[in-house]
Amino acid sequence: MKREILFRGWSEIDSRWNFGHFVGYCTPIIYDLNKRFPFQVNPDTVGQYTGLTDKNGEKIFEGDIIQVGEKVKKEVCFIPSKGAFQCANLTDNQFEDCWDIYQDFPKSERMQVIGNIHEK
Repeated sequence: MKREILFRGWSEIDSRWNFGHFVGYCTPIIYDLNKRFPFQVNPDTVGQYTGLTDKNGEKIFEGDIIQVGEKVKKEVCFIPSKGAFQCANLTDNQFEDCWDIYQDFPKSERMQVIGNIHEK
């Protein structure tokens, strides 16, 4: 199985998302392959690409909030004990009723990225 390994992180310096390889652990850095430049990012905002896109073709990252249908909103998160990306309810910051993003949403036309947990 081949999939694109990609990360994103918010840069406080230039106030934007940066996409690329995650190369820093002590100082979180996203290396932008297109610009060939490293960007220091807020470590709390770093998220990995799930390998899926939504109905508009937007890449879905860990930390995104997706809408399924008209009312259901879920947070995309990585659950280490399951070794997989999951969709969790956004109820009082508790992860309830997790759904497997790959099995429960095989058709991306049902999902739409409407934001992420880091936007205020």
